Amino acid sequence: MIASQIRWLLWKDFAVEWKQKFSFTGLLVYVAANVFICYLTFTNAIDIPTWNALFWIINSLIAMNAVAKSFMSESSGALLFQYVMFHPLAVIVSKIIFNTILLSVLSIATLILFDVMIGNNINNLSLFILCIITANFGMASILTLVSGIAAKAGSGSAMMAILALPLLFPLILVITHLSKNILDGVPDFVYQKQLYILISLDSLTFALSCLLFPFIWKD
Repeated sequence: MIASQIRWLLWKDFAVEWKQKFSFTGLLVYVAANVFICYLTFTNAIDIPTWNALFWIINSLIAMNAVAKSFMSESSGALLFQYVMFHPLAVIVSKIIFNTILLSVLSIATLILFDVMIGNNINNLSLFILCIITANFGMASILTLVSGIAAKAGSGSAMMAILALPLLFPLILVITHLSKNILDGVPDFVYQKQLYILISLDSLTFALSCLLFPFIWKD
């Protein structure tokens, strides 16, 4: 039953996003503007640590902006309908899956723009994309829960930023180290350990979101 509710909610979110294309288009413009500023600032080739830092700074900012609307953009009527008709686990899981897909598409768009404007030093593209998707799942898990808390508190994006940054810090620390090692082309056993740590953090954040959200949702 929960699985069918998740599918329905995912279909609803994609339908709304498709209907309101200005939201996704605005995020793409935001991505392009940030990358273009980096292009203007760094006219010559930049080193790997700087490239890696810029990439994840832009992705973190995009994630904050993209996921903030998960609950705060929903009307009170839509939230009431979901509250009555759907299990809270179906609501949070569908939002996390949708936000993971959304963030991954935006991250890959950022990667393409980086490649066109600035260049890249990625030796193993498939592994780097795996790192992006895994990282976005963890960020989506944290930010979706925080969006729900901010929406319930009625404090808007300010509260979301205050709550999200400390929670994202351990995840971003692992992500930046992992992607740096992938870019450096270090031996497999070095980045595999960090990838397992990232997957463990993702699992923990997802489990905590699923555990805590029903209490927030019923409040």
